[in-house]
Amino acid sequence: MKKDMDEIGEQIQELKKALLEAGLSYDIWWELSNREARTEHLDDLNQYTIFFQSTIHAHFLTAVITLYRLFENRRDTINLPNLFQQVREKKLVAPEVENKLESAAEEIRENWTKICILRSNVFGHRSRKLSIEESYKRAGITPDQIKNLIKHMQDAMNIVSGEVLELEHSFELNPAEEVKRLLDDIATLRKSR
Repeated sequence: MKKDMDEIGEQIQELKKALLEAGLSYDIWWELSNREARTEHLDDLNQYTIFFQSTIHAHFLTAVITLYRLFENRRDTINLPNLFQQVREKKLVAPEVENKLESAAEEIRENWTKICILRSNVFGHRSRKLSIEESYKRAGITPDQIKNLIKHMQDAMNIVSGEVLELEHSFELNPAEEVKRLLDDIATLRKSR
């Protein structure tokens, strides 16, 4: 039993790190992509176009790939469905908690399927049949849905972690202020030249 708990604890830690990565990448992407930041710092963003375009793309790519990895259904990888399955098989939680996990998985699945479309047609592979624009249209995922997907995954992780290890994780890192400070610092430096 101790070996099982150690293995599950390691998986929880790995999934927690991936969720933090997905959440941070999403938040940075959003801060650099939203109209408010673009309007206020348009000259600065245009001064460093290649850097900011690459950074925005890299953060979105990281969020999509990491979210895909977190909920993929391969049996030989560390992912949330495998963790849920192990918890059920080892009877580590009460039936009502199993029901909560199944409900959480259903909440995750719908938007994760949209992430799959992007990952499978744009980022992980490039579809020969669909253009990038068509792939985004087919996915039909909004920034709010991505944010909600991340939140549902975090909630599910906290259910498992709380019930199995009696730990709750904080995913409250918010890079928005740091991104704003960076853009303000760039503006100040450019004006001082």
